[in-house]
Amino acid sequence: MRYIILAGHANIAEGIAAAAEMIMERRTLWFSGHVDGDKTLIDKIQKAMDSFSADDEIIILTDLLGGRINNDMMRFLNDRRVHLVSGMNLGLVLQLYMYENEKIEEAIIEAIKDAKEGIQYCSDLDTFMEMDRFLGEDE
Repeated sequence: MRYIILAGHANIAEGIAAAAEMIMERRTLWFSGHVDGDKTLIDKIQKAMDSFSADDEIIILTDLLGGRINNDMMRFLNDRRVHLVSGMNLGLVLQLYMYENEKIEEAIIEAIKDAKEGIQYCSDLDTFMEMDRFLGEDE
């Protein structure tokens, strides 16, 4: 089985998990931490991972590359089941669920690519015109 764990500062992980659950109707594990480091965050995630089987796949998403939480999650990379991705956002989580039947490395790469394409400066006229064509409103 493949598990997605969200870990972020303040309430970001909880909010993204709630939105993903509403859209995908799937439970998403989330954990919140603090800027000053939270040993209980590491312990809670380890406890969740201990309940998974040796054949399970685990994707840990964090909110900020180089942030305390992302750095703390690096300790889990010695577990062969774990894949760590920073830059967590709702689009990325949804894409990971959409690619759940793909090989995990390919799923992560495709989900990141798709999530990046979802980041657009919509006030830019060219972007607006492209979206207008995409939505079929220019006909």
